[in-house]
Amino acid sequence: MTTKVFISYATPDKKKVKSVLEKLRKSREVGLDLVIIDVQMPALGKDVRAEIKRSIKEADQVVIVWTKQSAESSFVNYEAGMAEALGKPITVVMPESGAPKLPSSLQGVRILEFGT
Repeated sequence: MTTKVFISYATPDKKKVKSVLEKLRKSREVGLDLVIIDVQMPALGKDVRAEIKRSIKEADQVVIVWTKQSAESSFVNYEAGMAEALGKPITVVMPESGAPKLPSSLQGVRILEFGT
């Protein structure tokens, strides 16, 4: 079964995301056949938030790559809030040890730690 996954991450973490996706696929934590929805900010034009909302609506679930950079990203926090508002299942992946504390809105979601 194919699972559409919206992946939320801070742009500086793009290299970490590739590793996270490989680990998710191997562990089969989010489905056997992932289709990644990755919104490219420069290509969107003016209405970035509407495109993010549309993409999250299309997704079966949302994976948030949680790092220092993503904790400080207004877009990652917006995406997390939108996923929660739309009732999407959320998985938080911590790809490194020492990730910042999750905000209270993400305290009850599934958490996977791939950190070293």
